[in-house]
Amino acid sequence: MTDGLPRLRLWGVGTSRTLRPHWLLAELGLPYECREVLPRSSSMQDPAFRALAPRGKVPILEDGHLVVGESGAGSPTADRTCWEKPSRSPTSCS
Repeated sequence: MTDGLPRLRLWGVGTSRTLRPHWLLAELGLPYECREVLPRSSSMQDPAFRALAPRGKVPILEDGHLVVGESGAGSPTADRTCWEKPSRSPTSCS
């Protein structure tokens, strides 16, 4: 978090593909900002969204300067963020 704001921002709602990252972030307890962009709607014309997603596809996960545009690919990003927290780091790998 920076200045009390979540560093993760998730663009997209309303589809099974957008549900995946919302669910994952909720399960991991990670704070994030949700940008409500619905497929095939005027919200997809938001210039900030189009700068991140020229093809106009959701979901988009932002983590600082890292931008991930596929729901399955966003999972390792969120997982990495979670494991950086000392309280959730494994003590050993078996």
